[in-house]
Amino acid sequence: MATMAPPPRVVMAGGAGATPHSATENIPTTTVVMAGGAGAKQYGVEKGIRLENISPATYAGTAKLFSDFIGGKGLCFGICSYAWCPTEVQEYSKLYEMHPDLRDTTVVAVREADGVVVGVLKMSVYGQPRSSEDEMIHAMTFGEAYIEHVAVSLEARGKGVGTRMLQWVEAKARERGATLLTLLVVSGNPAYRLYERAGLVAKPDGCVEGCYSSCLSACLVGLPHGRCGAKKMEKALR
Repeated sequence: MATMAPPPRVVMAGGAGATPHSATENIPTTTVVMAGGAGAKQYGVEKGIRLENISPATYAGTAKLFSDFIGGKGLCFGICSYAWCPTEVQEYSKLYEMHPDLRDTTVVAVREADGVVVGVLKMSVYGQPRSSEDEMIHAMTFGEAYIEHVAVSLEARGKGVGTRMLQWVEAKARERGATLLTLLVVSGNPAYRLYERAGLVAKPDGCVEGCYSSCLSACLVGLPHGRCGAKKMEKALR
């Protein structure tokens, strides 16, 4: 079992006289700043990159990253590329604006040098509003926290961003009372190993379920890794 570093020192924004408090997020870092003005919680990842809740300030950057990520996939077995219809900021942020609580379960990684969003992980906890597309892909059950999508930019890969975001959402899922963390991973996706290291385990598919997931995956994202189908992975939180 990996040993986590001690919780970081937290400084409450508001001047030099602010009083430090103990952080609840068990993520190795240096200093965490609770940004009062924008209302976004910020979490350090490594030097030069920070984690924080998605907010209006990062909607545009996150929508662009998501478009780049989904652009390599396509509907109808990959024939109709998503790159032809980039995700607009208004479309991506619509649910967040309608239901601000959703921001609490989505984390973004931001490069501090220029403010560019280099990673995003969106998680839904049972009972939160979801898009009709997300509902079609996966129907959630009571006590479940489901990872809707994960994207890390090419230049930020291999720097621990994906690992830290998974740690972040697992802590958030526990905080929200979830008992199971789940996701679907497309067959052949190299990120499968990342999820395994985070403690997620692939669940065997039955014949009908396997056929359904293979057809649905091929119809929605094509064969981005040269293989058909998707696997459900899960991790018990209690």
